[in-house]
Amino acid sequence: LYHFPCKAALVEGLVERMREGLEHAQDDLAHADGEDGCWTRAYLGSTVDRAGVPADASGRLLASILACLGDEQRGLQDLRAAFSRWQERLENDGLDPATATVVRLAADGLWLSQLLGLPTLDAPLLRNVLTRLEELTRP
Repeated sequence: LYHFPCKAALVEGLVERMREGLEHAQDDLAHADGEDGCWTRAYLGSTVDRAGVPADASGRLLASILACLGDEQRGLQDLRAAFSRWQERLENDGLDPATATVVRLAADGLWLSQLLGLPTLDAPLLRNVLTRLEELTRP
């Protein structure tokens, strides 16, 4: 708390750092790709890796931050705004907006399942799911 005036400001700073890191990862992946569907692939790649786990190993940290937010609406508002920007990118990605959204929601579900320790998919099925999601990002 040396650099922050209160716990809420510390949590808000952590959320902002996580959001910025995810946005930078998406930007890097999308710009390296550059083809239709690049933002959808970037979202998928920045959310879960090929093993279906949170891509940047930050899932537990983000869960802790979200748990700490409680009634701290400022941090939640910033996260909501970021997800709205990401969704808008996907809807204007050169793919059918519904398809891009299905990929986003599936990636979110895989990420959340890992985060919460829900039963995981066996390795062959997970590979097939990730391959199918990647295929959906190709026009």
